[in-house]
Amino acid sequence: IVFKNAKTSSRSRSKKGNLESMNTSSSTPEYISEDWQAIQSSVSPKVSPKLENIDLNTTTIKRRNSEMNGSFKVNSSTFTSMQSVNYMVKSLRHVFEYLKTHELLSASRVCTSWNLIAMNKFLWQNVRLKNSMVYDWERFVDSIDNQRTDTLDTRRMLIPTKVDEFENFWLRFSKAMKRAQKLKFIELYRCPTHVVEDIIYSLPQIEVLNATSIKNPNVTKEAKNPNDFMALSLNYLGQM
Repeated sequence: IVFKNAKTSSRSRSKKGNLESMNTSSSTPEYISEDWQAIQSSVSPKVSPKLENIDLNTTTIKRRNSEMNGSFKVNSSTFTSMQSVNYMVKSLRHVFEYLKTHELLSASRVCTSWNLIAMNKFLWQNVRLKNSMVYDWERFVDSIDNQRTDTLDTRRMLIPTKVDEFENFWLRFSKAMKRAQKLKFIELYRCPTHVVEDIIYSLPQIEVLNATSIKNPNVTKEAKNPNDFMALSLNYLGQM
């Protein structure tokens, strides 16, 4: 019995020694790395060059598609903003049609966008000076000439009340209006007789001339070619 136990103990000792030698040999870093590389080489499949090229091409295509989608989004947002600006310009232009001349000039001083809209030639085809006072007729005529204004309405225009200022006001008007060669229609109101004569002589392109509250009934007696007018109306003429 003692011999058997000694034999078994020697066997168990030899087994333990083998196990320890196996554990110590497998636990070193060199063996671990070599084993891991061997496992990877045996497990990971070998990819052919063609498949690698296909993967690269697909990634390139995806990247290009994403770039194209991004540029499309940028272009669409730019188009939307431009369209909204266009709508704003059209809306303001319709609103500005109802403004008087001095109100339109005030609106043109708000900002650059409003100035571009307010200075549109479409809004200056018909200029009404109601409740407006013009201090510099030279600049006024230059402005309406540049804007190609064809209709000028001076009814209810603000004019000086003093006699001297009243006469100088209309003298400056007559002198400046000689250069308004693009006018086709003009409304004169409460002006002296010489103003009507000056308009008839100096603006031969005028097609329609209306003059109200003029004091001299013989204003067209010596006018040059008054029959050339398509319409000539002299209302409310009084005796001097």
